[in-house]
Amino acid sequence: MTPMTGLADLAIMANSASLRQMMRVMFEQDNERDFKLVQETHTMCQELCDRIKQRAEVIKELENLSIIGLARESGKLLKEMQDADLAKTRAMMKLISQTQLRS
Repeated sequence: MTPMTGLADLAIMANSASLRQMMRVMFEQDNERDFKLVQETHTMCQELCDRIKQRAEVIKELENLSIIGLARESGKLLKEMQDADLAKTRAMMKLISQTQLRS
């Protein structure tokens, strides 16, 4: 092996190690961003669940009043909307759980 060949091999190995290091850093940064996004989404879903529970309490109060037909209809509409939101939230939570299990 000539000195030039050794230097060329060393340069190739150095570039390869540098490239691997850069790829590892980029991968770690991407993973960190993904996990942060999952965490933020999970937090938002939890907040949505809390808001849905609060709405359920209001809906029950409206149903108990039952003084005005409009209030009853409003409560019914709110309940339907809440059920739809709850279904979406459950689907999102399931997706988050599956994402976390894959990691």
